[in-house]
Amino acid sequence: MDRPHPDRVRTSALDFWLARSAVACIAALQLLVVNDFSLGPRWLAPTLELALLVPLSAATAWNQGWARRATTDAHWSEVHRHHRLIRRMALFMTALVTVTNTAALAALVHALLNGSRRSNLAHRCPQHLGH
Repeated sequence: MDRPHPDRVRTSALDFWLARSAVACIAALQLLVVNDFSLGPRWLAPTLELALLVPLSAATAWNQGWARRATTDAHWSEVHRHHRLIRRMALFMTALVTVTNTAALAALVHALLNGSRRSNLAHRCPQHLGH
């Protein structure tokens, strides 16, 4: 049966670019902001995020193009199958960003509560601590 299913897959370019730009901003901030609390080397998380973002963006754009041209149930079935795969990849990328940022936050809170910056400063410059 030939009929369009426009409600099955969103083809809005705005949603697509807002989500991708948010991940790109997160990756840029992780790379540019100097901190000692990142999980692994400072470049690891942004590199993994961008390595997932590029093919995910290409796959989403490709699938949105197919969704705009789909007319049969077979076409829509294929579009929907790709959409589910892309959704899983996006959830994995979201989990990766969440884990890396949570680990960095936990390390920062631990350092603040234990005064590790103050103790490092005391070893380097005891005159700043009123000694």
